[in-house]
Amino acid sequence: MCLDKLCKKSELFKNARNHIGAKIGWKVFQICKNNKFNNVHFPENIYKINKWYKNNPITLNCFNSNDTYVSGFHIYLNYKDAIRMRNNLYYDCKFIIKKVSYKNIICLGLQEDIPIVVAKNMLILN
Repeated sequence: MCLDKLCKKSELFKNARNHIGAKIGWKVFQICKNNKFNNVHFPENIYKINKWYKNNPITLNCFNSNDTYVSGFHIYLNYKDAIRMRNNLYYDCKFIIKKVSYKNIICLGLQEDIPIVVAKNMLILN
């Protein structure tokens, strides 16, 4: 999934109910076996708990603007927004929302009017 538009930090803080500085957020995954999770939009990417992952950087275009950004992990700043996104998914599989830690922020933006942090690195927490 791509961002709709990029935001400045101050703009995102106004829209988010959580503080970016905590570097804790939420991510929606497909459920796999053996405590592993798939990326919703790229199911070939499989993740384990308590392991840091690095993005596979490519340049992306925002959907509703002329902005471009480098790809990374899309992190929701609060649980309610992650639930909203999960409920909007149209894939025929089971999803789970996991608490994640992130570092090395690439950019901030909106995805379907939901504040998103795009980060280079992500860790799925227990």
